[in-house]
Amino acid sequence: MLLRMAYVKEGLGDYTSSLYFLNLYYTHNPNQKVLEKMSEVANEHRLEGYQFNDREFFSSMYYKHYPELTAGLLLLFTLGALLLVYQKRKNRPTLPLAIVYAILMVFTFGGLHWGLSNHRGIIHHEALLMEAPSAGAKQLELIQKGHRVDILGKKDIWYRIRWKDQTAYVRENNLLVIK
Repeated sequence: MLLRMAYVKEGLGDYTSSLYFLNLYYTHNPNQKVLEKMSEVANEHRLEGYQFNDREFFSSMYYKHYPELTAGLLLLFTLGALLLVYQKRKNRPTLPLAIVYAILMVFTFGGLHWGLSNHRGIIHHEALLMEAPSAGAKQLELIQKGHRVDILGKKDIWYRIRWKDQTAYVRENNLLVIK
C-alpha cells in the first residue's frame, strides 16, 4: 500500500509525499531497491539527507525485528534468573554473578530501548529554520521542501533538527515525521 501511495504521489508530481511513503515503507521493509529509488528522487531534486550507510540499514533491520529481539532477550534473561535461583539453592555464592547479571540486564534493555532512536522527518513545505523555538528568533535559512532531517527533540510546536551539522528549529506543520 505504501509503495502504491508513493507511486501515485510521484505521478502527481508530489515528490515530497512520495519520499515520505518510501521512507515509511523502508522502515518496515528494508530493501535495496527502495533505497535506490529514494536516492534517485533525491538526486533528481537535489535534496539532502538521503545518504544511506550500513548504520541506517542495521537500524532498519533492528526496528523490523524488534519484537523477536525483545522476546529472545527476555527469554535469555529469564533463564539467567533461573540459573541464579538454582545456584542459590545449591548454596553456592551468587552475589558476584547477580551483580554482573543485573548490570548486563540494565545495559542491554537500556540500549534496546534508547540506543537506536533515530527519528527523521521530511520538510513538507518551504520552511524557515530558526535559531530558537520562537517565531521571533533569528532566521538561519529558508529550506525547500523534500529535504530529510534528523529530529533531535520537540518543544511546543517546534521540532529541534540537525541541518548541515548545526541545530535548528522548524515548525511542526512544515515537517512530515517518519516513525
